[in-house]
Amino acid sequence: MKLLFIFILSSLILTSPVFAYEVKESTDKYTYKIDIYETPFFNVNKKIKDWLDEKLEEFKQYENYNDIKNDFYTDYELHEYNGIYFLQYTISSYTGGVHYFQINNQFTYNKSGVILELKDFFKDDNYLEILSKLSYEELIKIGVNEDKNWLKEGTKPMLENFSLYYFDKEGLHLTFPPYQVAPWASGPIKIVISSSKLIDLLKLVDN
Repeated sequence: MKLLFIFILSSLILTSPVFAYEVKESTDKYTYKIDIYETPFFNVNKKIKDWLDEKLEEFKQYENYNDIKNDFYTDYELHEYNGIYFLQYTISSYTGGVHYFQINNQFTYNKSGVILELKDFFKDDNYLEILSKLSYEELIKIGVNEDKNWLKEGTKPMLENFSLYYFDKEGLHLTFPPYQVAPWASGPIKIVISSSKLIDLLKLVDN
């Protein structure tokens, strides 16, 4: 019974999101607050931390370039579906100007710790062209921006235009950061491409 209990506990630890902690510092030149989400997997954690460290170091350089107090903080969302985790990070930094600047990144992995990419979910190598067409149609339908050239630019078939995503029973959820398809005041634009439109395009992904 003891061995069985240990096995069950270990399985829960290996497959569940378990821990997050905060790192912060304030000086007369800057303030930063970083939420570091820790998965049960070293390779995923390293990828997250390396990215955060890189962006923090870039931010700190601004203390040499202006006379204001700069600000840097993070936020994240975690979505899970069928044993796949979609961890979305947003960095907001202020180094002068009208408003904060945002940097986004996503870390996708399965319950075995294998890092996944958007292409891993699609059968067709032409998936970006398909997403470009479907997302443009959805954005037109919901009327987020009357400037069609802006929408076309923000939905070009490039990987960086579809970097924030997750799947669930509704379909594929896509987030477009401010300025990508609409003005800053509109905030992040979120759409769903329904499962019915993707059913023949998706492939099973090991979880």
